[in-house]
Amino acid sequence: MYAFALISFFLVFSLYSQNAKDAISLYNEGYKAQILEEYYRAIELYKSSLEINPNYASPMKGLARCFYMLSEYDEALAYVLKAKKYDKTDLELYNLEGLIRIGRGESDLARSQFNYVLSVEPNNINAQFGLAELDIAHGKTREAARKYIGTLNHSPNNRTALLELVEIYKNLGEIETAKNYLELALKYHADDPVVHYAAGKYFYEIKSLRLADYYLKTAIALKKNYYSAKQLLGIIYFLNKKYDDAKTIIEETLSSSNPNHLHFARYCLGLFNQEQGNPILAAQQYIMALDLRYDDEVARIASEIIALKEIDIKNHIRKNLARYHYNEGLLLEEQNYLSQTLMEYRRSLMLDYDSEETRVAYARIFKKLGFPVRYLMELKVLRDDYKSKDPDVLDELELNLMHLYDSVSYKWMKELKAVTGEQSISDLQPGDEQAKEQSKEEKLFDQYTIQQKKYRIMLFIEPDKNTVLHPFADRILLDYFKDLLFGYRTIDPSGKSPDGGSPAGDTDDFTGGNKGEEDESLVGKEYVVHSFDRAFRKANENKSDYFLIIRMDEKERSFEIVLTIYLTRTGSELKTIRVFKTGNRRVQDAFEKCAENIHGLLPLRGTLLTRRFNKGIIDLGRFQGVKKGDELLVIKKQKIKLDHRKISFVYEDSDVLGTFTVTEADENVSEGIIKKKSFFDFINPEDEVIFQVKDKEGE
Repeated sequence: MYAFALISFFLVFSLYSQNAKDAISLYNEGYKAQILEEYYRAIELYKSSLEINPNYASPMKGLARCFYMLSEYDEALAYVLKAKKYDKTDLELYNLEGLIRIGRGESDLARSQFNYVLSVEPNNINAQFGLAELDIAHGKTREAARKYIGTLNHSPNNRTALLELVEIYKNLGEIETAKNYLELALKYHADDPVVHYAAGKYFYEIKSLRLADYYLKTAIALKKNYYSAKQLLGIIYFLNKKYDDAKTIIEETLSSSNPNHLHFARYCLGLFNQEQGNPILAAQQYIMALDLRYDDEVARIASEIIALKEIDIKNHIRKNLARYHYNEGLLLEEQNYLSQTLMEYRRSLMLDYDSEETRVAYARIFKKLGFPVRYLMELKVLRDDYKSKDPDVLDELELNLMHLYDSVSYKWMKELKAVTGEQSISDLQPGDEQAKEQSKEEKLFDQYTIQQKKYRIMLFIEPDKNTVLHPFADRILLDYFKDLLFGYRTIDPSGKSPDGGSPAGDTDDFTGGNKGEEDESLVGKEYVVHSFDRAFRKANENKSDYFLIIRMDEKERSFEIVLTIYLTRTGSELKTIRVFKTGNRRVQDAFEKCAENIHGLLPLRGTLLTRRFNKGIIDLGRFQGVKKGDELLVIKKQKIKLDHRKISFVYEDSDVLGTFTVTEADENVSEGIIKKKSFFDFINPEDEVIFQVKDKEGE
């Protein structure tokens, strides 16, 4: 009996030892994969190790590290907490949890982890680095630098500290200091591919492409499958117009198992095909980048710009891209974010302007915003232009159309149609009673067809002053910003001089925005300037009113825009707008906020369209914020100038002809009483109306 028990014990022990050996072997293979940045393979091996030995802390720590590197912070946290249950003495786990907490935005919890490590081991370098990273996250870059310098006092050749100091001082604009630390890193770590990659990145960012090329090639020679180095080298080839070389080296990185490499490769291939005039291939590559990272706003915007400019409206690419914005609009509408909803539906219609479903939704938002005329006119487009048979559309038109007969535009319809050149009811032949009856409904005046005066605005970037994670993102995003500005009735951001004609840029133009404009490059070279003087000159050559120089700072989890507005006539700086956003919609939200701010800053300016004795009608209404009782100045046409001190008007008192007091405001026109200033009445149609400027120049 004793012998049998002994044999059983040895069998169980032997089986356990074999399983333990297998678990350790799998862990070791996983660790090797992790070192090679093959994170998905490492995860698979670590999990296999845990299936054999569920209490094995090392693969738990490996899983936490891999998920952290993949920015999957929830999964990383779950595994690091599990590992700590089995090994509470491993200080690496506390440091790792601190880094994960930073990724989750939990600064206080992160700090407590690093401080605990330092209480046990006061000179723990990784904990010091963790606290430095926290400082950087909170904008305390010089405090972070002091911590890294403190590390160098104990360990002069510490690679991490040296490279972090290079990055910190480069971002602070202290290039020589950054270069000194880089030279130390290269001196102490001459055979380290990471250091050569950092050198390549440094020289790329300060625009020394020849040196960047040299160090990146050295990094690749030291580490064959150094995908990050290959991808940056591909961008340098692209900048040097070596397009075939750029494609080849980027395509090599598609063999990586790291989704970050794959995502960046697809984005770059989209960019390269875009530059070479292959719109379908470019859009497909951008969309593949989106498949890898659904929240990549830059790739989505890039694909949409390609679609709007170069891809036929019937192509499924446009329809799929449009569907995304329609669904986003529905979600925002449920939350009652109506202004954002309107922008989403508008973007969807730009991509797929034949979508009846989206057009109905778009119209519905105007009704919710309190603009029934615009709502009905959109429904009328559906019925007349798109031959909609939707009973809801037809019923809404029939039920609500009668309300238009009480509007200002209906009472002034004859004059308005004469001003705009449309046919009025009185133009029909005598005796055609049936046609007249039909005309009452068919020929109602659409006040939104009135063309208002537009502010001509030019957009520029200085690429050297932008920080973007996506190459050329600043050009791509400026194209998107231009589309947003086109959505405002009073802004023309086309960059064309008035002699060249103004593009269709009204809110209800969904035919593709800037298709057909004179853009020499698909990646926005028309926006690029390298000095203020060049922007000033180009803006004057194109006879714009204002020009904007826009700076962008794209980080992994935030996006910032700094936008400066200048008066074209004098080059005077008038206003700086700064918008900082985080979250999943940060890029889109930042540009929408900028567009909204610019529109809100531009002073209201209208035109006296026509008059009957002491009554008149102007091309401003509730849509522009005009209400009953408002008093506006009537100023002789072409006598208003833009102020060089602020975003406002200047005019001579002698050019003020009288006042216009609003008695009834429609959505896009208003009726009012005209009061002349002098004994003689010099007020005529086409004279301009503005609100009085309180701090007028010269007063």
